[in-house]
Amino acid sequence: MTRSGNLDLLDELAAVEYKKIDYDSQLMLIKDELTKIKSIQNDAGDVETNLKENIRKIQEKLEAEKETFHKLSQVTRVYNSILKAATDHMGQSIKSINDQFEHERILTEEAEAKEKVENKMETDDATSKDSAFNEEKKWQVVDQV
Repeated sequence: MTRSGNLDLLDELAAVEYKKIDYDSQLMLIKDELTKIKSIQNDAGDVETNLKENIRKIQEKLEAEKETFHKLSQVTRVYNSILKAATDHMGQSIKSINDQFEHERILTEEAEAKEKVENKMETDDATSKDSAFNEEKKWQVVDQV
């Protein structure tokens, strides 16, 4: 056993050392893979943190946009009510102006009619004076005859 036992022990020792080297090699590969996985995990954590920050910023922008939309909606409602009031007021003003023009037209027509009547009366008076004058002349002529 001594010599062959020693050889068997040396063979076993060599096999164990070979297994140890194989295990060490596998352990190194596992450590490398673990390092890569940890690196990927850290990168993923950074990406997750960035995404969460981006989501928070987008949510803040969304809230700001909602507030702006609400304010613009209020401004639009006020503008529309002012526009309607202005349109109504303008319609009333136009009606008032048209009424004033109509009133002025009626007054002008009345004045023209009155003037025509007065002119006709003056013409009739002048004609009657002329005819009275002519009548008187006729009587004078008759009296002279």
